[in-house]
Amino acid sequence: MLRRLCIVGARPLICQLGPPPLRNFAISREETPVYIPIDRLKISCCKSSGPGGQNVNKVNSKVEIRFHVETADWLPAPLREKILQQYHGRMTLAGELIIRDESSRYQLRNKASCLQKLRDIIEAVSCQPEEPHKLDSEQRRLRVEAMQRERLQQKRIRSRIKQDRKADLD
Repeated sequence: MLRRLCIVGARPLICQLGPPPLRNFAISREETPVYIPIDRLKISCCKSSGPGGQNVNKVNSKVEIRFHVETADWLPAPLREKILQQYHGRMTLAGELIIRDESSRYQLRNKASCLQKLRDIIEAVSCQPEEPHKLDSEQRRLRVEAMQRERLQQKRIRSRIKQDRKADLD
């Protein structure tokens, strides 16, 4: 936490300014299954949109990370194919994956957030889906059958109620 000493009256007061900006962007191999070389990413900054007063007009806080997926030799081929399939909406016509962030007013925080989004994408693509157990599928089947029986039972009850009303009118 960054702190600043403020003098209010005769007593000093410590003001907290929020977490310090992130400076270390090294991505370790333990966090992700693949090492992400930052020098191979195209990182650009531009002015952010939205509210923020003068700060928005004079500071390039929005961060955009691009990299060409098909030529990213630091990613294994199966991961590249999965990224192309699952994230085709974030791709340009040239085949570049675009990751943007402008949530913070600080460029370094937005850069760290973009890199975290890239890590999350790689982690999501590299995860193997768990195969359902026989017990789970059997329990699901029994639950569905029970729900269907209950639904049909409720329909029969409702039908009898309506039939009883008709019988009273005759």
